[in-house]
Amino acid sequence: MSYKETFITIAPDCPVDKSELPFSNRIKKPIHLIQYELLTENPYKYDHKELVFEVYIHKEGLINKSETEKKEIRENLFSKGHPCLRAFALTKRYGFGAH
Repeated sequence: MSYKETFITIAPDCPVDKSELPFSNRIKKPIHLIQYELLTENPYKYDHKELVFEVYIHKEGLINKSETEKKEIRENLFSKGHPCLRAFALTKRYGFGAH
């Protein structure tokens, strides 16, 4: 699903009253932390698909692949569905909206 000029509100079942900075004690960065860093460092740069792709290549350590390799990775990645922004931990757990 792709969004244009849409505000994704905080999930109604979110456990926090105000947004919290995402954190993790894990050695390998979890997806929600990668999402937060990409979005705060690059406001309005990514649409949903670009964010999913960037998170994936960061998480899997594929960031330095060639553009040709990234194109193949993208095709494989999007050959199946992915959760919408409403299902991201940032909106469901940490109290963030997304535009």
